[in-house]
Amino acid sequence: MKTIKTKIILLIVKNKEEAEKIKGILPPKIKKKLDVNMKNSLRCVPSHAGGG
Repeated sequence: MKTIKTKIILLIVKNKEEAEKIKGILPPKIKKKLDVNMKNSLRCVPSHAGGG
């Protein structure tokens, strides 16, 4: 039981250290996904879909 607790605490500490390295509001993986979506949205052209 003690080894499980130790592993969990070490994992939490590791995650906290990684989070402190992040500069900016968004984490790198989410920022990368957002940048790709913004780049792809430039090709999007709105069109009228209604009949009225």
